[in-house]
Amino acid sequence: MYYKKYLESVEKNKLKSVVLLYGEEYYILEKIIESIKLNYIGESFQELNYLKIDGGNIDLMSLMDQCEQMPFMSDRKVIIVENLTLFEKSMDSEEKFYNYIGKSNQAILLVFVLKDIKLDKRKKIYKAINKAGEVIEFKKLGDSDLLKWIRLYFESKNKSIGVKEQNYIVELLGYGDKNSKKTLYDVKNELDKLLDFIGDDDYIRKESIDKVFVKSLQNNIFELVDWTTSKKKGRAEQLLQDMLLKNEPINLIIFMITKQYRNLLFAKALIGKGYNQNDIASKLGVHKFVASKLMNQLSKFSVKQLKESYRLCLNTDRMIKTGELDAKLAVEILIAKL
Repeated sequence: MYYKKYLESVEKNKLKSVVLLYGEEYYILEKIIESIKLNYIGESFQELNYLKIDGGNIDLMSLMDQCEQMPFMSDRKVIIVENLTLFEKSMDSEEKFYNYIGKSNQAILLVFVLKDIKLDKRKKIYKAINKAGEVIEFKKLGDSDLLKWIRLYFESKNKSIGVKEQNYIVELLGYGDKNSKKTLYDVKNELDKLLDFIGDDDYIRKESIDKVFVKSLQNNIFELVDWTTSKKKGRAEQLLQDMLLKNEPINLIIFMITKQYRNLLFAKALIGKGYNQNDIASKLGVHKFVASKLMNQLSKFSVKQLKESYRLCLNTDRMIKTGELDAKLAVEILIAKL
């Protein structure tokens, strides 16, 4: 079940008695748990009717005993079990526990949470919970949801932000990048830094964002390519020196420049075949904001120019790997030729 639908079930008190929560986005997962506590117990009786258990330090018989203890002055009791060992390996009394899950105490909301254990859907514990209760995965937010989340977060702090500034923040954060491990906790931390910086200003401006956010290597590469195509090689060379001062690995810089021209070349070919921006993002395996920036840069290149630039990048990489040129000198020559 998608977490938004599950949140509606929480607010309407329509949860099944056994639940499994897992996924990458712990921030939303924790918010759901807080909502469960508030809607099912209230603030007055949480100490009596809320129990959080380390699943690596409890046996199944003890857990079942806990689940048989009725709530005090409340209709429901909530038990959170984090990282139960059974999700990784066998435990004593597990067959009895599977049967218990199928007919568990309706006054108890038993919530299993996986944070440090990867879910294996082939295991009996998953199948038992999925059959008797509900399984909710907390995936990272998609683009539209993340933009909305950022806007609402600023609004909760009485700040306003435009659509362009929202998109710019998402682009700089790299939350949705293919291999990004950032969560909403990281996003929130960055937004809080921005809020501290602007102080009493009511509006989030691009100038403030630039002063607070550290640009990713990918964003720097986009900018570097922009400077080379606009014939401002001096700025491109300065940006290279800035990246080196930040200890960005020279081989990674070469790789990223090469990848940029490769993506531009492929995007150019895809556009020629009638593909749109979303198609290009999917085909290249990049974020849609990256695809948008690629398409903006494409107007500055012919296919012939892209092929030549890509050839120069590959040749630079070859000369570095064969020891013909020092890596730093090689990339400086590359930028001069692009």
